[in-house]
Amino acid sequence: MHDLITILLEFLAQEIYPNEKFIIWAHNMHISKNTSAKRLSAYKSFVENLSQTIKEKSFVLGLYAKEGKMLDYTGKEYPIKKMNKKHLESLLDHSPYQNSFIQCNGNWAQKKWRAYEGGGMPTSFVPAQQYDGILFFKSVSPAYFFDVSETTERGKKPKG
Repeated sequence: MHDLITILLEFLAQEIYPNEKFIIWAHNMHISKNTSAKRLSAYKSFVENLSQTIKEKSFVLGLYAKEGKMLDYTGKEYPIKKMNKKHLESLLDHSPYQNSFIQCNGNWAQKKWRAYEGGGMPTSFVPAQQYDGILFFKSVSPAYFFDVSETTERGKKPKG
């Protein structure tokens, strides 16, 4: 799957949008810029497989949350694990906003932090080595899928 995503992004960057930059966000494990620096070093993200030219045209965003629920790959709901003050989520929680964007270019981003990937898998990493920025959400809820055949053109369920 990663090879397909890499090929698609390379094609878009070279053929369709050669003069544009790309924002890349997905599950953090799939987009980390340097997975060998993380605990799951055997895993290689698709961003690591991109050409240097495409990497330079990309802005990689990590996604983190303080609390709430998420879905696993099977669609089963699970709660986000509670963090402590040594976690990246605790630092980001100091923002007065519900949702925040922060670039990974300050002193804080050069320090190794603990965090929960996908809200549940413990890891530790240096943010500046993995992302260009982070989107932080104080509270999240799962995305639920619906049957498209049950909707009208505007996405509303038909009456009756």
